[in-house]
Amino acid sequence: STQSTWGDPQSTWIRRVAMTDAHPEEVTHAVKKQPGVLLKAFTDILSGTVAGLCGKFIEYPFDTVKVRLQTQPVGEDLAALGQVRFKGPIDCLVKTFRNEGIRGLYKGVMSPVYGAMLENASCFVMFGLGKRVFQSFNGPDKPLSLPQLALCGAFSGLGSSTVLTPVELIKCQLQISQKESKSVLRTAQKIVKTSGVGGLFYGFSGTLLREVPGNTAWFGTYEAMLRFVTSRSGISRDQAELKHTIVSGAAAGMMYWAIPYPADSIKSRIQTGVGTGGHKTLAAVAMHMFRTEGPGSFYRGALVTVCRAAPSNAVIFSSYEFVSRGLNRVLLGE
Repeated sequence: STQSTWGDPQSTWIRRVAMTDAHPEEVTHAVKKQPGVLLKAFTDILSGTVAGLCGKFIEYPFDTVKVRLQTQPVGEDLAALGQVRFKGPIDCLVKTFRNEGIRGLYKGVMSPVYGAMLENASCFVMFGLGKRVFQSFNGPDKPLSLPQLALCGAFSGLGSSTVLTPVELIKCQLQISQKESKSVLRTAQKIVKTSGVGGLFYGFSGTLLREVPGNTAWFGTYEAMLRFVTSRSGISRDQAELKHTIVSGAAAGMMYWAIPYPADSIKSRIQTGVGTGGHKTLAAVAMHMFRTEGPGSFYRGALVTVCRAAPSNAVIFSSYEFVSRGLNRVLLGE
């Protein structure tokens, strides 16, 4: 079995073979026996995609609540606009379900579902690239440390931000709609028609500010917690059981949202155009929120988001480990 899902990459086998005095025919035989890098990448991407889809359907209703609370204007007569004012996360959840049904809680869900494949692909490709860079410094036989893995997570945030910005822009605009039901395609077409293709990347700076520290905490916390709980059970990282991945995934998800949540609140305002005071830049919108609504405006919906992150990320990481191990056995013979 491999050393770790996030640890020493399999690609270092090339260097280990090259550093030996093996006969050329032996090297050729080793190359043929070793699984292809593309096949390994395929298993990582597919595992991550399945895990992301599982987590998305569990967490999405709570994400809708989060966005509606983040973008709810203060001091405006929402009734005159045909909208409902929410007192808190529970009130938002109940009123949304009562007024719009289950479909109201899943408005815009297809946008992140479509984006889950690209998001996970970019995330794991960038994460893997970061691991290879650090592995080149460490040497072929020294495993990556937790700080190095966390930095690889930060690097992956660059790739995921590029994919997530248009996905979340469409998602947020659909989620705040309390009246008509719009489609993902129609919303995307409207954005492009109004602002061009570049309009789909409105809010990129806010997404980047969330994803880089968020992914650092996500990957770092998961690996640190998993190593801790498995060591307490007297087993190796590779022998992690379902109970270990559940605990570690839950902790990782909560840390992902606890750290960069203010950036996500600003991003939601920018992408929906609600409560921005007419400002468009990250700094200007943040200053407007602080001056008009106080520091609490940056943490609206934070409690429900951090709480929902525990079960959804427990599912995400457990699904990833389960699917990854299955594919590795079937496709790679590990």
